[in-house]
This record gives sequence, C-alpha cells and structure tokens, in this order.
Amino acid sequence: MAAAAQLFAATPQLIVQKVNNQGAVPGNTYRVYAQVEEGQSIHAVWGDTQHPIIIESTAPFYQNALASYGSNSIHPNLVAVDPNVQYDSFITLGYEDATNNTVWDIGVDFSSFNDGGEILVSNGAWFLLPQDEKCSPSNAGLVLLAQFTTTGAANGTLNLQGWEGQNEVWKALDLKFSTENAQTFGCTNAQASNYNPSATFNDGTCEDNATETVLSVATNTSVENTWAVFPNPVRDQLIHIQFSNVTSETSKMSVDIFDMAGKKIVSRELSKGNFVSGNKVTIEQALSAGSYKIALTRDGVVETKTLVVAK
Repeated sequence: MAAAAQLFAATPQLIVQKVNNQGAVPGNTYRVYAQVEEGQSIHAVWGDTQHPIIIESTAPFYQNALASYGSNSIHPNLVAVDPNVQYDSFITLGYEDATNNTVWDIGVDFSSFNDGGEILVSNGAWFLLPQDEKCSPSNAGLVLLAQFTTTGAANGTLNLQGWEGQNEVWKALDLKFSTENAQTFGCTNAQASNYNPSATFNDGTCEDNATETVLSVATNTSVENTWAVFPNPVRDQLIHIQFSNVTSETSKMSVDIFDMAGKKIVSRELSKGNFVSGNKVTIEQALSAGSYKIALTRDGVVETKTLVVAK
C-alpha cells in the first residue's frame, strides 16, 4: 500500500466554549474544540520535543473523585450517582463521555493533571483510528478535544493531525487557546426560531428561517461542478471565479461568502457585465486571514467550496 501523502497547509483553529455548569462546582467549565475545513477530519492530538503540548491554568483544574483524565471515565451511571462528574476536566477526541468511547493515549503522563495540575507532552498523543466517526466534525466544523473546569484562566498549545479526504495526512502545529477568549455557543441568526441573543458563536443549530443570513450545510444541493476559485489561498483582495460552461447569459447566479461561524459577510449578484472573457468573474473584498465558505447559487441550487485567505 502506498504511503499517505503528508500536508502542512491545513488551517484549523481552536475554539473555546463556555459551558453553563449552573454553579454546581467551583469555577467555570470550558470545552476546547478544533474547527477544521470541509473535507478534513482529526485523529490525533500530539506533542514532541520541538512542538510540545502545554496545558495549564492559573488555578487548579477541577477533578472529580469518581472520574479520571479522559472522557472514557465519564460513565453515565457515575453521573447518576454524582451529577458533578459531568463537569470533570478531561482530554478527549470527539467523545463527550464513556459511551462507545475508543480514545487511546500513549506516552502521556497525566499524574499531575489528575491532581489538578498541568499537562506537558514531549513524546506522546491521544488519538483515534482515522476511520472512527468521531474524527469527523460537526455541522459547524468542530471536533471536541478537551473539557476543563477551573476557577482560574486556562490556556494551552496543541498539535493536531488528521486526514484531508481519505488518505492525505495533514498536520497543524502550535495551535493556541485561552479560556479568556471563550465563546457562548448557540444560534446567532435573529431570524431563526431558536435565536440566542447571548450567543457569540454560531454552532450550526439555527432552525427554520435561518437560511436568509446563515449558510445551512444540511440544505445544500450540489450543482454541476463547473466553476473554480483561484488563487486559493487568496493573498490579496481579489477573488477570481472561473466557469467552464456557465455564463450570466445561461443562468441567474449569485455568490455569497460565509465565515466559519456561518455568517454571511459578502453577497454578489452576477450579471452579464460582471463577466470577463465570457467566463470569469473577479470580486474585490478585503477579508481577514482564515477559512470561509463561498457559495454559488444558480437557479436556486447551491454549491459550496472552501476559500482560504492567507496574509
């Protein structure tokens, strides 16, 4: 079998969610997620001597006496005995508790973490088999990596490895998180029936009327793949779109660009005057560095692609 190709161009980011623990335990509870691009999955969190894992807090991590360092110790029957088990601090990959949990770890000393201290890894990892369903992200592109409860501020540096498609390996190095940047998850679209005015991060749960300003992955219907975005990554303010056999004379089209939280930030109707040489369109838009979804709508049918902005 041929060796998997290895890429270093992935651009995931770490997102911290503040979880409402209802004051059941001292301090605040946070969840750390990796947000990845479409077509990417994650199967390992790792550290070595050049790129160590460092997770620490200004105050001890809460560790419930009935649980341990991993999500595979959060048994539902233990939560029934002591509901505070669900707010234990743990590492994971996709799994929230012990149900069907297949997370492995190797080369990681969790003794300090079990006592409320830090996690330092210079030759180890926690991981899943790449085919595990939990390697794949949610509709918001999220994969859960850890949960921490502390009365202080936690921060860390992680390295990730995953697949692009089925067999191309990517790595992301020295990704940082801080609970001081924690987000409140929920639906941020005011037109949705489950709009949460307190939410600061759209977690992909918007319902009913959310399609007006939020990209709904579940309702996307693929059209014939007759267009491409170039260059990708974009390094200036010009986004070029080239069509192979579609022009403004044959279809009514529009282009929308969404950030990774699902918020529409650019919308353009394509008319005959927008096309150059009959099949090219250029959109000038200053976007911050990061990943976006660009959606082409043709006669009411939508196809999306991932757009990366590098500066």
